[in-house]
Amino acid sequence: MKRLLAAVFTPAKNDPALQTLKIALATGSVQLINKQGEVLVLPTSVQNALHYLVNILSRGQAVLVIPQVKYLSCNEAAEILGCSRPYIYKLLDEKLIPYQYVGSHRRICFEDVIIYRDSLSQNRQQQASEIAEITAKIKSRHTK
Repeated sequence: MKRLLAAVFTPAKNDPALQTLKIALATGSVQLINKQGEVLVLPTSVQNALHYLVNILSRGQAVLVIPQVKYLSCNEAAEILGCSRPYIYKLLDEKLIPYQYVGSHRRICFEDVIIYRDSLSQNRQQQASEIAEITAKIKSRHTK
């Protein structure tokens, strides 16, 4: 069986069933009834995930679900970061993301990809703050 890296779920527009499910999930535990009539109680982790997903879908937004796997191929890492495979190789060669060889293939720990992604976001926020400070200083000089 081929490992599924990610699945995208796109909501139907104005789906009343999503609103009903959203309310049901917010008000208490949800149960499923199988074909044999047996009541199945959703584990808390599944109910929490479902609540989160339904809230997003009910706003008309698509959801991308990525299972947390231990090691990724360069293609999978590129898919998560939204970049090309050659760019991933460049990041690995520059030692910006740690990796290891499995046979002749590079494998990247999922957590390292997420850490790199989060560090990019933090760097952007820091740079935006620095630009705002510089802009404020320049404006204050011109208003004197």
